[in-house]
Formats: sequence, structure tokens, C-alpha cells
Amino acid sequence: MNIWLFLAGLFGLLGVAMGAVGDHLLHDQLATQTYLTFLIGVRYQIWHTLALLGVAAVLNNATRPFARTMLHIAGFCFFGGMVLFCGGIYLLTIMKMTKIEMIIPVGGVVLLVGWVFILLSAFASKNKASPTAKTTPKQVDVPDNPYARAAAQKAQKPMVNLKTPPQPDKDSDEGSN
Repeated sequence: MNIWLFLAGLFGLLGVAMGAVGDHLLHDQLATQTYLTFLIGVRYQIWHTLALLGVAAVLNNATRPFARTMLHIAGFCFFGGMVLFCGGIYLLTIMKMTKIEMIIPVGGVVLLVGWVFILLSAFASKNKASPTAKTTPKQVDVPDNPYARAAAQKAQKPMVNLKTPPQPDKDSDEGSN
């Protein structure tokens, strides 16, 4: 199981649910500033859920151990940061737990650290589609069938010669109209 994909699904589900709770149940019960603070928690949860989804997707293609480690650390930071930051905001605004207020900035810093690890993973990633990446031509097995051999040889040649313009055939009837 891909843990980051699972957590992205879970936090996405919870983020949408918290947005719906805020809009349908808390909108009229909270003071305007408190409600806006609650919405910040929802917004950051959704954005960092997408970041977790990105970690899950990029990890599937990452081959270098350093890049994979940085991505895993970023995933842990996004997970922990959402719990501390967004969870802290939810507890502060809904449950009026003012003592929990000090963990909210810690969660924000943990989210920032997650983005730093995303940056670090970019330096270790190998882009397979890079135009500067060295590639070796593939060897083609030419079949024994003469028709298949001709097709294989034709496929290896360029279809159009772009260096010289096409010349009209001398035997054509272009001027006889």
C-alpha cells in the first residue's frame, strides 16, 4: 500500500468534510474572524493534501535513494504539519481550546520544512525526459522474413529529407496541361 496516497485520500476526505461542516453548521455560530481562521485551516489542509498526492505520484518514479528519502521526509512533514497546524486551528476555533494555540505555528513551520524537502528531492531527481540525458540507441532485431526486414529497415530511415527540397520527376506530365 502506498501510505502517502492513502493519507492524501484520508486528508482530502476530511478536508472536504471540514469545509462542509464549516459552511453548513459553523458559519452562523462562529464570529466572523473565528470562521475565517477556520477556513484557513481547511484551505491549508486541502493544499497540503494535494502536496501529499504529489509526493505519492513522484515517489512512484523516483529511482535515486536520496530523492526517495527526501520525498518520504516531505510526506512526514506534510502529514505532521497538517495534524498540528490544521488540527490546531480546528480545536482552537470549534472547541475554543486556547491552550492548543501554541502548536499552530509549529505546524506551520513543519509544513514549510516539508516544502524544503521537496526542493531537496528535486536536486537528486533524474529527469528521464531531459534533452541533455544521454541515451543509447536501441538495437533492432531484424527478422528473417524479407518483407519484415525491409519494413524494419524503412522504419529506421527518416521519412523525409529536410535538407533538399523534393525534385519533380523528369518523366512526369506536369507541363503537358
